[in-house]
Amino acid sequence: MSNSSEVLQNIKHSLTRPVFLKVLFITFIFGVCVYYAAYITGNVVAFSSSLYSRPMWNSLIVFIPFFLYLRFLIVLVIKDKPEGFLQAYLSDIKKYIGVKSLIYGVPLLYILTIFFSFFTSAKNMIPSIVPFSWDLTLTNWDRFLHGGTLPWEILHDTIGSYTTTHLLSTFYKLWFIVKFGTIIWQAFAKENEELREQFFLSTLLSWVIIGTILATIFSSVGPCFYGKLYPESLDPYAELMAHIYAADALGKVYEIPAMEYLWAAYTNHSGGAFSGISAFPSMHVSLATIFMLTGWRISKFIGILFTCFFLLTLMGSVYLGWHYAVDGYYSFICTCLIWWGVGKFLVSPTENTRDEKRSA
Repeated sequence: MSNSSEVLQNIKHSLTRPVFLKVLFITFIFGVCVYYAAYITGNVVAFSSSLYSRPMWNSLIVFIPFFLYLRFLIVLVIKDKPEGFLQAYLSDIKKYIGVKSLIYGVPLLYILTIFFSFFTSAKNMIPSIVPFSWDLTLTNWDRFLHGGTLPWEILHDTIGSYTTTHLLSTFYKLWFIVKFGTIIWQAFAKENEELREQFFLSTLLSWVIIGTILATIFSSVGPCFYGKLYPESLDPYAELMAHIYAADALGKVYEIPAMEYLWAAYTNHSGGAFSGISAFPSMHVSLATIFMLTGWRISKFIGILFTCFFLLTLMGSVYLGWHYAVDGYYSFICTCLIWWGVGKFLVSPTENTRDEKRSA
């Protein structure tokens, strides 16, 4: 088979793979629904399908050299290299990077940039559909679940300091790098097709069900914007925000410009990449949950790394004022249910029959 014929065959195979077709189907249905919501609410101008093209491709440019260096370190510690280090390294890289990998990964990433643009469009429409109104209830739920004390107060009483604030703020900024890096990694992964499919379907369904439908039903802004939403009432998060601003005066706290950007986009009715306000449930925690579940399926080491990532995300979202604790708890439960449901859906009839015979 000639090189051109092989490339065409790989493209055909890539565009007809179950994971690509399912991601494409979910994206199309989601886009139609978001556009219809934009039409009936008069937000068609804010509807976009191209908000994340540049962030995704910039992430890809950063990810490739990082990945090459990571594989360099892995090959370096492998003792058995009979063909020599350089040859072993090149052989290792060829397993992950090549024409076939690009053909498989790039179309999937392109669809994902469209999906995330639809999501941001939907997120910006939430207050037009259901005005922000759940923050007081979520605050009361937090108090009830934590013995009458707000979770941020517990965290700040135990580990609260300006140093902790700076460290968690840096981690929360790096969350986006981990997000895009993990998505790119799974887009080009070839080791476990079933896990890859479960990863992407769970991710998209979580953004649709948790990040769009439930976020609209429980329309809320989060602790950092509580005082702005209820300027006439007592703000239980005023001391928290005062601490964050004081920490920013001593060193960069990335939450401050991010919060100002989000509030300005909300008040000016303007949309852009990473815009839109929504607290309950937490998509930061949801995605961290999917990463953790995926990691444990790959190896114990990666599972431990992503578990630490999950715990820091859950803690940081509360400590830095982005979320109520119940945002993360509820998101974790819903995401696990979605992951389980997708896993059941992906099990083939043959495997079901085999399992039934085994249990008989």
